[in-house]
Amino acid sequence: MVPDIAKKGHSFNGAFAYYLHDKGADTAERVGWTETRNLMTDDPQAAKRIMIATALQADELKKAAGIKAAGRKSTQSVYAYALSWHPDEAGQIDKAEMLAAVDASLKELKAEHLQSVAVCHTDQKHPHVHVIINRVDPADGRMHPFKNDRLQLSDWANQYERDRGNIVTPAREEKRKKREQHQDKKARQDFALAKRKEASARAKSDLSPAAMLKDLGEAQKLRHRQEWKDLSATNKTKRNAIYNDYRKRIKDAATLHRQETKPFWAAHFAKERERKTAYDKREANLIGVIQNAFEATSQQYVMGELDGRGKLSAHFSNVISSQKRRAIFERRLDLDKKTLRAELKAVLDHEVQSIQAQRKDALKGQRASFDQARSSLIQRQDDEWGKVREAWKQLRGRSYRSYQRSSDPVKKDFDKTRRADSATPKPQATRKAVVSAPSPMPAPKGEVPRVAGKTQTVAAKDWRKTPVQADKGGLGGVTPAKRDWAKTGASKQPVSQPKDWGKKAERSGAVKKAPAPRRDADRSR
Repeated sequence: MVPDIAKKGHSFNGAFAYYLHDKGADTAERVGWTETRNLMTDDPQAAKRIMIATALQADELKKAAGIKAAGRKSTQSVYAYALSWHPDEAGQIDKAEMLAAVDASLKELKAEHLQSVAVCHTDQKHPHVHVIINRVDPADGRMHPFKNDRLQLSDWANQYERDRGNIVTPAREEKRKKREQHQDKKARQDFALAKRKEASARAKSDLSPAAMLKDLGEAQKLRHRQEWKDLSATNKTKRNAIYNDYRKRIKDAATLHRQETKPFWAAHFAKERERKTAYDKREANLIGVIQNAFEATSQQYVMGELDGRGKLSAHFSNVISSQKRRAIFERRLDLDKKTLRAELKAVLDHEVQSIQAQRKDALKGQRASFDQARSSLIQRQDDEWGKVREAWKQLRGRSYRSYQRSSDPVKKDFDKTRRADSATPKPQATRKAVVSAPSPMPAPKGEVPRVAGKTQTVAAKDWRKTPVQADKGGLGGVTPAKRDWAKTGASKQPVSQPKDWGKKAERSGAVKKAPAPRRDADRSR
């Protein structure tokens, strides 16, 4: 089995002229048989006209089905392909086998609902059949895409040979096996990847609480993102279901309308035939001609077609011209037909508008349901993120408390040592030191009596080992005077130089003036 797909075309006349006739001749000797699908006739010529009419009415079919006729228009409505068997199978293939293969291939292409004609040719050694398809769907006017059709037919033909147990195209079978091996390899790779992810998930169970919480947050982020995608896909599916349901309702309403209006059209056409018969009968005599001319003039007057002429002039012109009378009569019949069509169409439009209003309400209800589901999803995801944030806070709090607990022993030891020192102080070294005593009030003669200092035992403080706080001047530790006193071991600190209070204190930063030079006159003295 070898499928061969022809290029898409726009001419059904050209396709049928080629497949229903011999090459280069107006005969049909090579045509063995023909078969139609989804057509109300077995005649290929009538089938061709029906397919042409369906393709031309694509926009009307879309409108009747409630589909917007928007987008880029395509005129390539013809799709054709051939199914060929091996020459060795010529005695084994009959019409039933060929039709079964045609139906199976149409199903594989998802085109079993389209209008198609199968034509069998007998001019070659190998049995083969051609299939002509109308890409325009007779139900809704949409164009069938036929995507990836070559690979689909190739795989189907290969499976067809496998089912029959007779592989006549080994090269295609080899390609099929390689593709299947590649798919198996990809499946094994996917399985190995899933195993690695599972092992990674098990390894993550041994992580620290912070790492586990981080992985949990990342997984939650991916899950939340997927939940939004699922919500959007569900909403889209439900909306499409609503559109498909009400599209079917509109289609059923149009079908029922056509059935209900058939009696009106039948009565209209019967009356039209009577009017034509009466008109032709009146045309046979002069009185009837005058009557037909009068009716034509009245019709012209009603339609405003007198062009400024009087009725008498127009009547005379209609009397002498049978073509004018016939043309005006045909226009009146056509006007009556259009009027009836508009009235019946108004009834159908009212029904369609009612169905569209119901569809609008259904879409509004679906929108409200979607908004509610969206709000619930936002609330739930916010709660989950709040739990993750609270877990992070608790984890950071435990870390801080554990740090405090680890530092507590040091503090306890320090407090214990301090309490022990204050309870039982260690003995300190002592020394003899002279303590100054207050001087008494001066005597009347102005002499201050000398008072001897008292000797007292004081603690011997080692200034070299005891730290002293830094003074405001920026000197750290012991001042130079104290250091010198500690080294010499003197009982008193050195006395600072006496200050002359009679001199004015010089301002800081002031420039000292140089003494003025003596004059020559002063030197001569």
